[in-house]
Amino acid sequence: MQNDALNRAAARAFLLEDRAVLEISGPDSRDFLQNIVTNDMRKALADRALYSALLTPQGKFLADFFVVLAGEDRFLLDCRADLGEAIAASLRRYVLRADVEIGGLSPDLAVAALLDPHEMLAPGAMIEAFDGLLFADPRHAGLGGRLIAAKIGLPERLAAAAYAPGTAKDYLQRRLELGIGEGGVDLLVNDDYPIEGGLIELGGLDLKKGCFVGQEVASRMKRKSGVRKKLCPLRCDGPVLAAGAPVYLGDVPVGEVRSAMPGRALALIRFDRLGAIGGPALRDLALTVADRTASLDPPDWLDLPTAEPTA
Repeated sequence: MQNDALNRAAARAFLLEDRAVLEISGPDSRDFLQNIVTNDMRKALADRALYSALLTPQGKFLADFFVVLAGEDRFLLDCRADLGEAIAASLRRYVLRADVEIGGLSPDLAVAALLDPHEMLAPGAMIEAFDGLLFADPRHAGLGGRLIAAKIGLPERLAAAAYAPGTAKDYLQRRLELGIGEGGVDLLVNDDYPIEGGLIELGGLDLKKGCFVGQEVASRMKRKSGVRKKLCPLRCDGPVLAAGAPVYLGDVPVGEVRSAMPGRALALIRFDRLGAIGGPALRDLALTVADRTASLDPPDWLDLPTAEPTA
């Protein structure tokens, strides 16, 4: 598909400077990743990207990323730049005798989010564009497309295709409106579980693929309905809430803000502390954050935990 076929009225491009690209290559690279990451690497094809994650052996979250097949036995991981070296170090610990090379963060590649090419791409679908690979964000159609491309001249190539530059705040607003967390910010490293971040619903955690690092704990939580906490959007008027601000129901702490923008936040909520309340009634709960009233605003895609107290 030619670049001009992607031109969109009022389309925006967001250069994600907090993202980086890690390369995994070698004859054993697919099988190597299959045994470690949370998604099924057999689905990573020349025309399909994946959303996936890396866990600790105890099932805690380490990092999430997008996996792109960029050539024979060559995969690119679109990850947070501040987690890239930790991802590489974690993967290298599992190499053993596998014929695989874990590269460093590429200085030549950049990551961008594009709104709105998603109407022309199926979820996860991928095409060549802008001297790189463009794929529909596998998590949610509302996040548009993601692009891994040559860094030099990328803003000019996007501008030539009628993409107006968007700001980081604009992209954060879109993400929070959809209720989608970001690993390392909303889902904390070595602290939270992937199920708490909605990775099953977002297509990043496949419990049917077979063994992977942390799989036993993730499967047990899902099987035994052991999910008490989940990321959930909040509505709250006034100034932007601070990350880490506690959320209360009366005098009971029921969560913690992770990301925020004017009028909206994403918080990790203890649904087991909300009492036997579920469904639409959740939106009517009067929560407080920083002495202000807030309300839950769960998206339709989110599979909410039971609100009944756990044993």
